[in-house]
Amino acid sequence: MIDFTSTFDGDNPRREMCVVYDERDGRIVHYHGFLGNGAGLPDAESERARIALDRAAHHHGREHLRVTHVPGDFDFKPNTLYRFDTKAARLVAYAQAGSSVPELLERRRARDGKRNPGRQ
Repeated sequence: MIDFTSTFDGDNPRREMCVVYDERDGRIVHYHGFLGNGAGLPDAESERARIALDRAAHHHGREHLRVTHVPGDFDFKPNTLYRFDTKAARLVAYAQAGSSVPELLERRRARDGKRNPGRQ
């Protein structure tokens, strides 16, 4: 994820992050970041969750989607894929550097017995 640091005097803009995941397997389908101070940044967690879920639902439907709010001190590592551990109720890394994202996804599809329809 991206960290924002203001070059202006005063406090950095507030950053809030929601993750939308599939409750069946913890697969993350959408990250939604909110950045700003005051107007334009919903104060209520419920409103931020609604916005994130609305965006994700355009591509994934709503039936099995859930939202979690990422703690402000959570450190997303570069070149790392995450999922939501539904039993522990937290984000966990499941693959790190050494492979590109398409390679990791291809391995996951092969492991799960699914083919990428775009490739022959």
